[in-house]
Amino acid sequence: AWKISKALSDFLYILKFTTYERISIDIEVWRIRSRRV
Repeated sequence: AWKISKALSDFLYILKFTTYERISIDIEVWRIRSRRV
């Protein structure tokens, strides 16, 4: 049963990481746009 929970925790970790990456990219894009304006 611990294998399933391990896979689930790994999946959630990857999900958090990808969302964090997206947010950081969005912030970078927003900074570039704000500089132009």
